[in-house]
Formats: sequence, C-alpha cells, structure tokens
Amino acid sequence: MSGSSSMSTSQMFGGAHHFSVNNLNQTAIDKLTCNIHVNNIPERPGLDRLLAHSMRDAFHDSSSRWPPPRCHYDSRQELRSQITDWATGRSAQIAEKVLWMYGPFGVGKSAIAQTCADTLAGEDALGGSLFLSRPNNRNNPDYIFPSLAFQLALNSPEFANLLEQIILRRQTLLTAARYIQFEELIVKPLREAITKDPRIQQWTIILDGLDEVDGTEAQCDIIDIVVASIRSQTTPFRWLIVSRPEPHIQRTMRAEDVIPYVSKLDIPLSPKNDHEILTFFTKELGKIRKQYNLPSSWCSEANLATLVKFANGLWVVVDTIVRFIGSSKSLGPTEQLRLVLSVTEKSSSLSANPLARMDLFYDLIMRQIPANVISTIRKILLLNSVYGTYVAQVNHICELANILGLTREGFFAACDFLQSVLSLKDHEHKGKTFHFYHTSFMEYMSHPERSTVFWIYGDCLEELQQEVIRRINDVHSRSKGNTPVTIITYPRPPPNEEDHILVYCSLVCSLFQLCDRYHCVVSPSTAALLINVQFSRIAKTLKHSPCNEVVVGLNLFKKNLPDEYRDKIIRQSKSPLHMIRSRLQGDRTRFILGRGKSELVCWADGSDLVTRLHIIPFGSRFGQPWR
Repeated sequence: MSGSSSMSTSQMFGGAHHFSVNNLNQTAIDKLTCNIHVNNIPERPGLDRLLAHSMRDAFHDSSSRWPPPRCHYDSRQELRSQITDWATGRSAQIAEKVLWMYGPFGVGKSAIAQTCADTLAGEDALGGSLFLSRPNNRNNPDYIFPSLAFQLALNSPEFANLLEQIILRRQTLLTAARYIQFEELIVKPLREAITKDPRIQQWTIILDGLDEVDGTEAQCDIIDIVVASIRSQTTPFRWLIVSRPEPHIQRTMRAEDVIPYVSKLDIPLSPKNDHEILTFFTKELGKIRKQYNLPSSWCSEANLATLVKFANGLWVVVDTIVRFIGSSKSLGPTEQLRLVLSVTEKSSSLSANPLARMDLFYDLIMRQIPANVISTIRKILLLNSVYGTYVAQVNHICELANILGLTREGFFAACDFLQSVLSLKDHEHKGKTFHFYHTSFMEYMSHPERSTVFWIYGDCLEELQQEVIRRINDVHSRSKGNTPVTIITYPRPPPNEEDHILVYCSLVCSLFQLCDRYHCVVSPSTAALLINVQFSRIAKTLKHSPCNEVVVGLNLFKKNLPDEYRDKIIRQSKSPLHMIRSRLQGDRTRFILGRGKSELVCWADGSDLVTRLHIIPFGSRFGQPWR
C-alpha cells in the first residue's frame, strides 16, 4: 500500500467561511485554491482523486519524512553545486536532460538529493520530487506519475486547471497503465500550460531511490517513459534520478536509445569525505555533550578518529551512530559511546563489503533490546513490512497495535528501543507514522544470514500467524451472530461503535497478508490451525465492515502452504453450479476456502503472473457468495 493521504483539496481549507482570498502565490496549496468566496469554497474533485492516488509522504517537504536526510555543515558542497547548476541551466557542462546519480548504499545520495530539492524549491526551479522508500511503503510504481502530476498542479494554477478537466473527463486514468498516465496526466496538460506559465520550462524533477520502487521491470519502465518524453520533446523537464547501481538499472541506462540523453554522476565510497564526517561527528556529539553536561574530555580526538575510520565514508553509519549515542532509551551517552567503540574494535576483521560494517552496528542495536521485548519488536517490524493499511478510518499504528494485542503505551515503549533506526510520530487519524531512516535496516532484518537470530521471518512469522488465527477464532467464539466482539487494546479517540468491526477487518486482512507474501511460508503447524478457521463466518461478518472485499494473492498463498495441506485449505471448485455462475459472470474461477461447514466459495481473476482471490462479504453489491 502506498503512503497516500486522504486529505482533499477542499479539506485543506476545512471550516473556512465569510472571507475572500485572491491571487495567492505564497504556497503551492494557495495556488490550487485561489478565489475563495463567501460560503463558496471551490471543489477540486479531479485533483482530490489524484491526491488519493499519490504518494504525498514521498514529497520533499512532507512532514512524514521530517526531519529528512540533508547535507549538514556545508558538506558535499561541490556535488550539490554541480547538480543545482545543471538543473537551473547555470552550467553548460552537462547537456543531457537526465542526470543519473548513483552509488552504493549509505554514501548519502538521498541527503544530496534532498538538499538539492530544497535549494531548487527556493529558486522556483523544482517541478516535483519523490523520495521513494520500500520499508516506508513509498514504492508503488503506479503512483509515481500521479504523484508528480499532483505536484506540478500545486506549482502551476494553469496546469492544475487543465489537469482537473482531464481527470473529470476520464477518471479511469488514475488506474491506467503507466505510459498512459504519463501521457494524459503530464504531457497533455503541459502542451497548453507551458504557453500560459513559461516557468514550467525551467523546472527539474527529482526521483530519489528508483531502486526502491516495487519491481525491477517497473523501475526500467519508468526510465524508458521519461527518456522517451525527452527524445520526442514532449516534456521540458530536467530529471535527476537517484539509485543504487543495480544491474538492471545500469543496463537500461546503457541502452542504445537511452544513453544519448543520460549523464552519469558516480558517488563512490571515498576517504575524501572523511574531513566532512569528522566535522559532523565533532559538532553533533558536541551537542550531546552539552545536553548531558558531560566534561570536555568526553569523546576525545582519538575517539573521533576511531569513529571516522569505522564509518569508512558511509554516511548512514555516521547518522546511525549519532542517533544511537544520543538515544534517550539508554544508560546515557557515555555507555552508548563505549558500546560503539567496542564494536569498532571488531571492524578490522570485516570484509570490504560496506554491508558488513552496517550489519555489525545493527546487531549492536538489536542486542541492546531486553529479551522480553525483542519478540514484540520483531513482530511489529514484520507486520509493518507485509501489511498495508486496509481500513482508511484507522491510524496505521493503531491498526498494527490492535492486531498485535498491544496497548498504545506498549507499542510506543517497544519502538522506543529502535530510536536509532526509525522514528514514530503520534498523529491521530493521520495514517502511517513509521519512518525508517534508511532502507538498509529492514534489508538487514529481512535477510536470515545478516540478522541471524533477529530475522523477522522463520519462527517470528510462524508465531505471529498463529497468534492472528487464534485472535480471529476468539472473536468468532465470543461473538453472537455476525456482530464481532473484539479485544480493542488501542482504541481510537473518541471510541466508536464501529471499532470492533474495524479491528476484526484488520485481523482478517493481516492473516492473509502474512500468508500471501514472499518469505511468508506457512508451516505445517500453522496450516493445521488455518484449515479450521471459519471462513464462511468471515464473509458474513464482513458484511457490516468497511471492507468491500478481502483480496488474496492466490498464487503465493497456495505456494506458501505445505503440500499436504494445500488442497485442504484452498482448491478449485468443481461444482456445476459454480461453473455456470462463472460463465455468467465472465472469466472468474471459483475456489473453495476451508472445509466442511466452515468453507467459503470465492472467485479468482487475474493473469498467470498475478491471480487475486476475492472474499466478498455476504449481501454485498458483488452478490452473495455460494456455499
């Protein structure tokens, strides 16, 4: 699920009345909502829909990313100037319209891109930006171009007016193929908007973390679409694309029809940055020393030199060390510094692979967590990794906590132990508030050879799958009729009569998410519990929920099941009645979920690559499921 916002353009001025505002130019939002008259706030239904299909959390100025990674204390000044001079046309050194900035993980690419985005925004030279992130769910390839189109609309009232009409005429554009989205949402309105707003021709668009986008094919597809527009001169923009040098991205950038339009900027691991890293350590640790009233001898020059050597040019290591030493969930900076220095002593035997250095430090962070908390933290990380927000009315953290049976206090207390790698903001009714500082932490936690005993799959996955099954069974045994009675551990403020059905819906959706994702293998002991779930009861209960349907990735779900249980849990229906109904309703294959009195007939559609199993609530507009 993407990090999209549910706020509408009219809600941005919710409650406004009895005043008139004209010719606003202070902020992008003002540009979209100028000419507000007494009791007549203009609606933007087209742009509202576009916003719902955008990754607002990925914008360069999003509060969800605050504070974003930035270059501090004038670091990387030469690189930043090179990029901004190219973007604004102040330098003719780079003529190509695409600048691909690449480098290994942790060298500070996102910080450079963010700082350049801030600079360009201040000069009215930024058309749009996306800072993509897999662990933060900002990686949906189908939301890339809608997100950029929305930002262009924020920056240009002329573009916004044209785009509004295009979306209203053809609302299916928001779910169209990517190349159609690009043509209809960006290229078409540009043709007329440029004549009315010539500023557009000077804008740069920044895509940071292209390698974070879901699917390698989609990553290459985005490059091809962008370069095709430059080749055919249908867009005027310069494009800064930032990624790791993954092989498929390198191949695409080297393609015969792409390479003439791309300039490359390599950001290598280099000791040349050591003086900047030393400056950063000196100033940031100096702040910690003053905050805790530590003596001037704390963190000596020798200690600083050791930290710089250990960082080995990796800014992600530098940032994480500073957060770790300054963590409030510790015995204080002196003990934290001692722990870091003890880790550096082991680094001499590490391989040249920068991941080994980072893993050593992540291992230190995880080993500081009390034994009675570590299991809870692993489950939180696992559930957040595989589970998208299904219930729009519920804050993502509230939803995760209720699935896990954690109180608000317990959830936040557990996450406090991870202050070095993630931040958690308590925004009521505001969607996801997880923010991982760097992708590498969840990569570490998802790799068994790197995180070893802290791996979030394996035994942790099995335990969580079984807990969710037991919670669903408990609801069924506790409830009368089809009105669920759940245990709400993290209530929404204020309490609502819908809370029980919302929690139930989250439990059901999370169960399937924990079984139909890569790495989410179902053990025989879990399958033995799964086979006895009252699936028919689920469909009846969901009738009263905000879930129109529960969608399951059928192929992976079946693949993840043990061979001896697969056909007992999910199998294609051979009933003549179901076959007749399938023909009447088009190409929909009927499947039976569960067995005996608990079985439920569902339908599946899709392609050979992605087949979706649909669990439809009884009495829904899709028609009552057949037993």
